[in-house]
Amino acid sequence: RGKMGWIRSILGRPSLWVAVVTFASYWDSQALHGTFVYDDLGSVHKNAVVNGGMPWTEAFSRDFWSTPLAWPSSHKSFRPLTTLSFRVNWWASTLDDWHDYFGDADKQDTFGFRVVNVLLHTWVSLLVTEAAGFIFLQDSPGDTVAQLLTGLLFGLHPVHVEAVSNITSRGELLMSLFSLLSFLSFARCIHSSSNVSKVGYVWGVYIAPWLFMTASMFSKEQGATTLVSLACYDWIIHIGSVQDFLEMVGVFRASKQDVTEVDQQKQRAVVVNVWKRTLILASETVYICAFRYWLNGESPPSFIYDQNPAAFSKDAWTRIFSVNWVY
Repeated sequence: RGKMGWIRSILGRPSLWVAVVTFASYWDSQALHGTFVYDDLGSVHKNAVVNGGMPWTEAFSRDFWSTPLAWPSSHKSFRPLTTLSFRVNWWASTLDDWHDYFGDADKQDTFGFRVVNVLLHTWVSLLVTEAAGFIFLQDSPGDTVAQLLTGLLFGLHPVHVEAVSNITSRGELLMSLFSLLSFLSFARCIHSSSNVSKVGYVWGVYIAPWLFMTASMFSKEQGATTLVSLACYDWIIHIGSVQDFLEMVGVFRASKQDVTEVDQQKQRAVVVNVWKRTLILASETVYICAFRYWLNGESPPSFIYDQNPAAFSKDAWTRIFSVNWVY
């Protein structure tokens, strides 16, 4: 009976069905085969760190395109975890017995690379669905439906096709994966803090999210915002609006007449805990971002016109609005 209950619990999770539908939707034999194109040539096929032309440890001193980070010509896109995942893919494709499973990278068969991207997107879609459970909080039957629809919308949305089919875009997949793992660790702990030991709380709220955030940023730079999103979630869940915050700290009189002094003391304790978590998460973010900035060396990133034409516009407003429109 216990085993059957466990199976029913697994089968009843929306995230499982989102993963199944997502994987089936992206598994297309024609789309999974093909050659390295455009950015894939530079980031994978001609990248000496990926194809074995230099030791794998060089991934920690070179940018995404294998140029030394300290060089003025470097793109400064430091993504060692993404680069090393490409190297493992490449190594697997060179094994004679594994050609049927991973293709042959030397002959520009990218099957193995694309399969890994599909698996990563499937995993990310599953985690998005799990994360949605902490947003909707299962307060009503409709929340489960909303959780399922959120996962399906993310997994099947056309905007994500490029990140999955484009091998170079694996950085987005890994970044999202680690960011979501960071969120899930944080959310599970703060929602069950009374049932977690002090060591488990410190690990789940501060250490694990920070490690996942670091891995996310070393997959792609936007992962640096991971802990910021956790702090925002913390404030929204535990405090809500600015008015609620001011009432909790006693600046405004409570709008609810039945709020006792004991309730206000509990609310102030909540505010103190949220502030504490926010300050620690902010400190962790500043520390790892400062380290990342130090890795760039003294020279700023150097771009060419073809990489970002809008950035070379003489008009400042054109540059500003072009960037904001894209992002």
